[in-house]
Formats: sequence, structure tokens, C-alpha cells
Amino acid sequence: MSRTRPKIEIVPSRTSDGVTPAGSGYVRLLLPYTNDTIRRHCTVGVSGFDNLSGDVIIFQREVPNISARDVREKLGVLKNEGVRIVYDIDDNLLDKDGLQARGYSREEADEAGDKVAMLLEAADLVTVSNDRLEAKMRDVAANVRIVPNRLSASLWQTTRRRRTPGTPVRIGYMGTRTHEKDLALIREAAVLVEEKFGADVRFEIIGGSRDGAGFGEQVALPGRNAYPFFVHWLKEAANWDIGMVPLVDDEFNQYKSFLKYLEYSALGAAAIASNMSVYNEIITHGENGLLAADDPQDWVESITSLVRDRERRERLASAAADLLAADYAIEAAEQYYLDNICAALGMDMAELENHDGSFSRRQYHASIDA
Repeated sequence: MSRTRPKIEIVPSRTSDGVTPAGSGYVRLLLPYTNDTIRRHCTVGVSGFDNLSGDVIIFQREVPNISARDVREKLGVLKNEGVRIVYDIDDNLLDKDGLQARGYSREEADEAGDKVAMLLEAADLVTVSNDRLEAKMRDVAANVRIVPNRLSASLWQTTRRRRTPGTPVRIGYMGTRTHEKDLALIREAAVLVEEKFGADVRFEIIGGSRDGAGFGEQVALPGRNAYPFFVHWLKEAANWDIGMVPLVDDEFNQYKSFLKYLEYSALGAAAIASNMSVYNEIITHGENGLLAADDPQDWVESITSLVRDRERRERLASAAADLLAADYAIEAAEQYYLDNICAALGMDMAELENHDGSFSRRQYHASIDA
């Protein structure tokens, strides 16, 4: 009998149009789980919420644009059919106050929290982006694995920059509009650096604020927002020597990941990040980036040190790019993602490779209920 391959359906988080996968959908699910290693062992598809059919369904975040009632009903149907459920989450979306502080209404925050709780309860495997989120989710989920954020090396094609002498040092920031408070954290420092260096520096801001950053030049976003297109655009637009990663030290942000640091590393920029657990777990100060305290003067000193020392910032950027290539490229971790599928199926690799019958949904259901 020929080997039967399990069918994997991915339900990525989507943008406000309800159709386009969000950036996190590509980073956390689409790029990792459609890799060649998984495709050799599984049939993989990308699905909308209404047309789910597979042996393993991978959901993400709060399943935006779908009501809590519909999520509850769909999970009930899938569980009754014995479908294995993987749930991926990279923020503490149970923190309703934190969601409200980032633009959710009270009703939206309540609904998001309710959906997340349902998904955590129903999931056979929960994947999270760091150990702090793992500890949080273990309060409500039995089987939790850390899956760090990684970037696609083939998509990003890491840049190694060398600034032409006599041109301004370009210092960049990028983020969604939910990061207004983070951007405000460095406003005073950026203004002081502009005053100190004048035309020798150029701050560029992508996103981050509805009303402007209060310093630097706002870079207009492209008309198309699909993640692969955005990455290609960003590599052309963000010719940065230094990337700033400020993060307000609050409860919600304690569960954030270091994704933005990886993105700056891929752009070839030397990163300066807030000295929080989010970033000090990956940045060794002075080796592959700088860590700055929540103090304008510390940010001024950090930015100044890199503006004045081209060799240092190029050395930090090169070390960060090396770390990204060695430890945080999706292509180097393909087997890791297949192992997650095996865990959801309750099989090891040998069992998956030697499986020569059909996948028994009834057997799955029995093991879930056991």
C-alpha cells in the first residue's frame, strides 16, 4: 500500500480586507510550513475559515474578521471529526487591557480574548514565539512549544551595507500604528541627534504613527501591502545604517518577540534596541547590536556612537547578519517545522515516513478525548 500523506491546512491571520495574509501570517505560518521538507511528507494548502478540510489545521492569533460564535462552532465540528488543531500565537492576546491600549475597542478586545481562549483549549499543539509567552500559555494549554520567529533567507537576501563617505548616516524606524508609544520613546533623543549632527544624519520613519513622528522624514508606504511585495519594497526603500527598536516597558510588551531586530539585521543595519528581555535575549551589547535604557540621553549616546564610528556600526551589522543566517533562517529549520506537524499528529518522523494506511480521524478523536 502506498504511503498516505497527511493534509495540512493553514489559516493565516489576515489584514483588514479579510483576504490578504498579514505579515505575521507569512512569517509564522505560510513561509515556514510550505517549505520543501514539509511538502515531501505532507500535502499543504492555505484555506479560508469557511472551507476547512484536513488532518491538521493551523490557526493563528485571534482569527480576525471571524466572530467568536463562528470560531466556537467551527472548533466543535473539527474536534468531532478528530482533526488535529495547531494554534500559533506570538502576542499575549489574553491581555485585554493591552489590546485596548493598542487601538482595540473594549468589545473587540473581549471578543479577541474569548477566541484566543477557545483556540488554546481546543489545540492539540500551541506554538509561541518565546519562553515568556510559553510560560503564560501553559496556564491554559497543555502542549506548548517555542517556535522562534525566523526570516526567509531567499526572500530577504540579507544586505551588507557600506556607506559612501560624505553621505548622511541614515537612521531608520519601522512599525505599525499600534507602536505610537514606542516611537514616542525616542522622539526627544532623535531631535537632539538631529540638532547635533544636522545634515550629517537623516532619520527615516516607516509607519509608526498616525500624525507623524515629530522628527525625521516620513516615508510613504507602498500601495500594495502583501508581505513579499512589502519586503522587496523595503529592501529598496530602507537603505539604513542604523535601525532603532524602541519598546515601552509595559506588561503587553513583555511577551513581544525580537522579529524587528531580525528584520533590521536582514537590511544590513546596526540595531539599537530597548534594553528589555525581548531584545537582550538575542543582542549581546556591543557585539551584534546596542541596548539602550529607557532614557533619552542613553539613546542619544548610543546613536551618536554609531554615527561617529562607521567601522563599529558595520561590525555590529555584520555580526547580526551572521547570527540571522546561522540561527534564524527558515530554510535552515525546515525539519523543525515538520517536527511540529509530527507532534500534532502524535507521530515521530519514523512513524510518519513508514505510515502506509489512511489517517484515522476516529483514532485521533479517541486520543484527544483520552
